[in-house]
Amino acid sequence: MDQGTEAHCMGCKQGWSRDEIIKAIGKSYYNKEYKEHRKNMMFDTEKARFPETMPIVERVIEEKNIQEDIKKIDIEREVLREKMYALEKKKRNKNNALYNLRTNNNGEAKEKKVFIKKCPVGDCEGFLSSSWKCGVCSTWVCPECFEIKGKTSDECTKQQLDEQHTCNPNNLETAKLIKAETRGCPSCGIPIYKISGCDQMWCTQCKVAFSWRTGRRVHGVIHNPHFYEFQRQGGGAVVNAPNAQICGGIPDYRSWNDRLKAIFGENRGGGTYTRTVGYGANRRTICGPLEQHKKHTFECLLTLYQKSEYFKSHHYIWWETRDSVECYSDIHDNYSNGVPQNQIKLESFFRLIDRFHRGANHFMDIVLGELRRQLNRDRDNQDLRVKFLMKDLNETNFKITLAKRDKQNDKKRHLLDVFELMGAVYTEVSIAIYNHMTCFANGIGPRPRYPNRDGSGSHRYKAYFTKMMTDKDVMHKLFKMWSDIGDEFEKLTRVRIYCNKQLCKIGKSYNNGVTIIDAIFETPKINIKDIKVDMKKPENIQGLFCPVIKNKKLIYTTDNYYGKLKYI
Repeated sequence: MDQGTEAHCMGCKQGWSRDEIIKAIGKSYYNKEYKEHRKNMMFDTEKARFPETMPIVERVIEEKNIQEDIKKIDIEREVLREKMYALEKKKRNKNNALYNLRTNNNGEAKEKKVFIKKCPVGDCEGFLSSSWKCGVCSTWVCPECFEIKGKTSDECTKQQLDEQHTCNPNNLETAKLIKAETRGCPSCGIPIYKISGCDQMWCTQCKVAFSWRTGRRVHGVIHNPHFYEFQRQGGGAVVNAPNAQICGGIPDYRSWNDRLKAIFGENRGGGTYTRTVGYGANRRTICGPLEQHKKHTFECLLTLYQKSEYFKSHHYIWWETRDSVECYSDIHDNYSNGVPQNQIKLESFFRLIDRFHRGANHFMDIVLGELRRQLNRDRDNQDLRVKFLMKDLNETNFKITLAKRDKQNDKKRHLLDVFELMGAVYTEVSIAIYNHMTCFANGIGPRPRYPNRDGSGSHRYKAYFTKMMTDKDVMHKLFKMWSDIGDEFEKLTRVRIYCNKQLCKIGKSYNNGVTIIDAIFETPKINIKDIKVDMKKPENIQGLFCPVIKNKKLIYTTDNYYGKLKYI
């Protein structure tokens, strides 16, 4: 410790990691004597650079003096600006008065028809305008406490309503909380509430992505779940990810979605019902490929399940559970004939695919990308040296800040190693799944155009999917594709669980919370208390990061984001 160097091997001079140092000298000695020694060593290093920092100190002092002069100029300019504004306002009022005299206008401004909030009247379905008046029932609402004031009449004017209303303090606090926890859409102004997740929001009203923190529109990668749900239901034009490469990196959403549509058609939410898609002149009704072929397809699936060499017993067979009893009366009793009891809806498969693609993009762009950017920034402690020399920072706080920064950067480097592994597997699996879907889509031939509004072309569209869902060779290929995709997800799950365990070890080593990758490809943060409790029992780790199956059934569903399981 007297040499003033980093801990290293005496033989090969190779530096030791944090865990190796603790193992060699003990955690108690590390947190006390060694930690204090490291603070002094880092401070001495920075102290040796004080002479080279003096020109910067002089520059900062000069900058402060100039900034003070600029502030004085700004104050003087602001006074003149207020005088100019007052004169402009006076002139504008005179011009308005002159215009009203010439046009016999009473000068009342028309109400701007911007509706910002739902009417609080129980049986009213209207919305409040920017003046806080309902456009349906003409009820006035208080903008401060959101309580109903009433309606105007010949006996009661708007001014009288305002005078009669008194805000309840409890309602005021509630209204302030609502205002604080919502953000207005930068495009349409609709207030949006954030439940959880990252900074990116998606307005379901005007279909615009924006940042919760800055309020600005997002024009790059969109990874919000509501955007994926909107695209999955066939709405709007897809926003391509910038610099996306089909043969390298995660495929963009347009290509990904086109592969799904090429296989299962525009109605890929299950296939046994009709729905309307599109907007305006393109609005049309789409029939699922199984609408008129349920019984035949069921028999085909049953035969394939019994004989297909590609179907694996641990994989779920897909089947739409909303089929009517009239289609085949014996569907509920067919388990004895070979139908697997572990079934999963086709809709759940597409939700899994969508969540995987969204989660992969979110991880690469937000989690891994931000960590890379943080570590690529210059680690120079020039700001601390300047503050210390200008007496804005004492020696004790200087050392504490150095130790904190050193610990944070060391932790980030260890996290980056794990995240790089997960990012590589995310990319590899996404490309593999895309290639499996491409291979199957190319094997069944080109998909016909969607039916026109007048119904023309629907026979080719239905014939295409009828052949695909009833041809045994095609169904063999479908099961093989499904099996291959299942293998890719199993590989991803193994790597994901391994990465989560390593992340927990890092969190325990640094006594900090960490970000994990859960079973639905989200990236929640868990604190150190949960890490210490769950790492004592291996089954807890399995429950944290894996879907839980009991009695051959999932104990959660995709409809409620896997139920109430923690971190899943």
